[in-house]
Amino acid sequence: MLKRIISISIVLAVLLALIPVVPASAATEGIYTYTVSVFNGEATITACQTSASGDITIPSTLGGYPVAELH
Repeated sequence: MLKRIISISIVLAVLLALIPVVPASAATEGIYTYTVSVFNGEATITACQTSASGDITIPSTLGGYPVAELH
C-alpha cells in the first residue's frame, strides 16, 4: 500500500511539473497596478500610485476582473 501511495505521489509531482507557469502581466487602471491570475481570473492589486491621497477605496473589479487580493 505504501509503495502505491509513493508511486501516485511521484506521478502527481511529475504532472504538476508539466503545468506551464504563465507569468501574469501587470496592468494599470486608475491609481492601481494589478495582475490577473491565469488560473482563476482574479485580480491582485500590486501597487497604488504614491500620489494618491485622502480616502482610497479598493475597487471590486479592475479591468473587468474581480479583485481578490492586495499585495
